[in-house]
Amino acid sequence: SGWNVDRFVIHSGATPDFNVCGGCGGAPTFAGVASVKDLSACADGGIQVTWNIAPAWGTGHTGTYSVYRDTNPSFTPQAQNRIAVGLAGTAYTDASAPNDVDLYYIVRAENDESCSSGPRNGGVTDSNLIRLAARDQTSQPAPGSVGATLSVSPVNAAHARLRWASIPTAAVYRVYRAQLPQGPFSKIAEITGTTFDDANAFSNSASFYYSVRAADSCGNEGP
Repeated sequence: SGWNVDRFVIHSGATPDFNVCGGCGGAPTFAGVASVKDLSACADGGIQVTWNIAPAWGTGHTGTYSVYRDTNPSFTPQAQNRIAVGLAGTAYTDASAPNDVDLYYIVRAENDESCSSGPRNGGVTDSNLIRLAARDQTSQPAPGSVGATLSVSPVNAAHARLRWASIPTAAVYRVYRAQLPQGPFSKIAEITGTTFDDANAFSNSASFYYSVRAADSCGNEGP
């Protein structure tokens, strides 16, 4: 007669009791891939894939993640397009990503059971089809020309104020100055905005000629 204790659940006092049923009856709760990005637009740096941790692992206690990649925007995850398996963290760098190609990624979670068909340990996987795309670019085209949008006006008869139109792919603008129209031009500033004051440019009788060139994040400079 009497009673027996046959199972203990040890957990933090701030969390509810939790134990899983096992038997491969439930898939992980997982939102899929959260972001993909080119690590360097100027070199072969690979694609970084990230996701949020699975908040629940179905009938398993914990689990891992697998990453899939394809050039087909409607691809289905399978062994042929799986590029990583058994990841414990929430990020993966695809260093082998081909360059200058649209690539689509899916991430799936697999629990720690061994009675199903998951690629890591035979666990249960979720079935999300969330796809995000990125390109591993090694270079960028040079920005366009500031051209005729460049203007110069005096400020308090002391400074020369330069203005020009924004160029969509520009990361910075390089300001050049010369005393002759044909140059030689020397760089006097590199800024991110579209206005620059050449301080005290009118303090002597010299004539100045200006050129502004847009440059992208790789350093490519426009005309």
